[in-house]
Amino acid sequence: MHQLILIIALLISCVTPAFADIISIRADVWCPYNCNPTDKKPGYGIEIVKTVFEKAGHQIDYSNLNWADSIARSRKGEFTAIIGAAKHDAPDFIFPDETIGMSSISYAVRADDKSIIYSIEDLKGKLLGVIDAYSYNPAVDAYIANTKSDPKKIHVSTGDDALDTNVNLLLNNKLDVVCDDTNVLYYKTNKMSVFNKLKMSRDTGKLTNIYLAFSPHNPKAKEYAALLDKGIVELRRSGQLKLILQKYGLTDWK
Repeated sequence: MHQLILIIALLISCVTPAFADIISIRADVWCPYNCNPTDKKPGYGIEIVKTVFEKAGHQIDYSNLNWADSIARSRKGEFTAIIGAAKHDAPDFIFPDETIGMSSISYAVRADDKSIIYSIEDLKGKLLGVIDAYSYNPAVDAYIANTKSDPKKIHVSTGDDALDTNVNLLLNNKLDVVCDDTNVLYYKTNKMSVFNKLKMSRDTGKLTNIYLAFSPHNPKAKEYAALLDKGIVELRRSGQLKLILQKYGLTDWK
């Protein structure tokens, strides 16, 4: 009898992993949504995703890669998903119904600058620092597209630490303005201990939904999106989502 139980247990252990998938996620560091995977707090979006997919028996493989490559390589199917994406970042990807947050854009200038930037209309005569392949909001994206060939208006930083680069350029008077997600700017400049050296103002445009977006090349993309939808609803209903967000000093976006 004991031998039979042992055989059944071994069979189950052999069969179960076949149903478990490795969900590979790539993005550049965009705290507090997704941070360094080795941090105690890897980002609230990552914690949400891990909770949902691991409960379903899957594994999460998350690491950092610059945003342009994250999109391009996921699009080809090298990775399962990108995190922190707006729909206009990668419109061909598969998006869940449930978001992992709402993004607003803020502008940072040096503390001694008398300028207050609320929208692209206030950028006249300013050199704006942005990040390669980022999508901000429709108005900012259109401004970047129309002026990116003019080095007196737009500076595009690349690489895994592009926001750090832009903030340092701003502090060294090589940029006039830096824009990014409000939560990200506040988190990053506090971590760099330069928050008090800057002045920030929020764009008056609409909020943008932020998602975990799945590769259009992955045959299970729609299945994963549906699983995430169900999982986030359950996390919100159980109160677990609130607990995850509290660790980052945030509240639910709905």
